[in-house]
Amino acid sequence: MPIREDTVELLGLPVITGGREAVLDLICSRVLAGLATQVLTINPEMVLAMRTDPAVADLMSRAEAVVADGVGIQLAARLLGKRDVQRYPGVELALDLLERLPGKRVFLLGSRPGVADAAALWIEGRMPQVNIAGCHDGYFAAGKDVEMLSMIRDAGTDILIVGMGSPRQEQFIDSARLGCGAKLMVGVGGSLEVYAGVKQRAPQWVRSTGMEWLHRLTQDGSRLGRIGSLPRFVNLVMREYVGKLNDQVC
Repeated sequence: MPIREDTVELLGLPVITGGREAVLDLICSRVLAGLATQVLTINPEMVLAMRTDPAVADLMSRAEAVVADGVGIQLAARLLGKRDVQRYPGVELALDLLERLPGKRVFLLGSRPGVADAAALWIEGRMPQVNIAGCHDGYFAAGKDVEMLSMIRDAGTDILIVGMGSPRQEQFIDSARLGCGAKLMVGVGGSLEVYAGVKQRAPQWVRSTGMEWLHRLTQDGSRLGRIGSLPRFVNLVMREYVGKLNDQVC
């Protein structure tokens, strides 16, 4: 059951409100209480996928904690009057959760062969209190999910970090709820490549302007095709906005 305290409904999902400490407090309190928690860090593409694919919408609706990752989500929230929604990039959220939950056994899953291992070395060097339980790349067939879940469970995993892209990572995490024993499961997209040093984040001044997405385009040409989704997202948000105005008039 998704977290309902300190959330607002935004584009069909209950998004956590408040600053970063509020987000961390909500998630960590659940984990420390022994409650299985999936963290969903949403961006505009994920919202569009929900609107066009009922199966994806069903997957994402089961997440217990929904956090605004992309700047597009934050801007949409402001336009729709949900000003308490703050952006918290998954690449930062995952690390902050590891700092707040020292000693937990962490499994990294995703990206190309060797990337998760390199990410683990970087995390251990930065946070010695983190206990890496295991790593594996994301290049395995969906039919091998059961074997992978067994590996994660046998490693005694408490926290599962999955970087396989959406919706594949959400599909795997949904399977992991009952099959791997982890209490915290976080989908982080391409963050493992950042931790591993394969890709670089934008400079801080670029991030502060909300233009980090443009920096990503310069690093990964395959993202150019995603620009086409921007008008669709804007159209979706504007329809929500007009609907809100009509409700106020009525």
